Amino acid sequence: MNFTNKTILITGASSGIGKEFATQLASKGANLIITARSEHELNALSQQLTTRHNNIWVKVIPLDLLLPDSPKTLFAAIQDMGLSVDYLINNAGFGKFCHFEEASFNTYQNMLTLNIHALTELCYLFLPTMKQTNSGGIINVASIGSFQPLPYQAVYGASKAFVLNFSEALTGELLGSQVKVM
Repeated sequence: MNFTNKTILITGASSGIGKEFATQLASKGANLIITARSEHELNALSQQLTTRHNNIWVKVIPLDLLLPDSPKTLFAAIQDMGLSVDYLINNAGFGKFCHFEEASFNTYQNMLTLNIHALTELCYLFLPTMKQTNSGGIINVASIGSFQPLPYQAVYGASKAFVLNFSEALTGELLGSQVKVM
């Protein structure tokens, strides 16, 4: 695939898989919009990528996707910049390893908000433009844990099973178009 001059939004881009997506896509000439809670790490990544690849730009939007209406806030911020997103990478997420009853219920609420609700709303907000242009795509980062029950990670595994099934359902709805979901 040719990512030169494509605009890619990456959530959870300050570390781990999200940071690696940013690094790899910048090397392929993609322009990036990166978001996560950690503004310092995002700014450092932006500086590193634009120094290494002078043919791209990187926009930083520090944001906590756990906050109410944060997907709408992110969408509006991108629109206010006059940008559109060619590819969305829903990478933000977290899990917890413990007996189910050992974590607070608030931890599970946050996990479901980030791993499911924010991801779903971002797809809902950005997919219509992709369908209208008949191009682009979405990567929803799931887990090997989405394929089986995960003792000691029950809520995480269930949330990632949602991500897998949701993504496969969207893939089916988009058959025959140039918009891809994985």
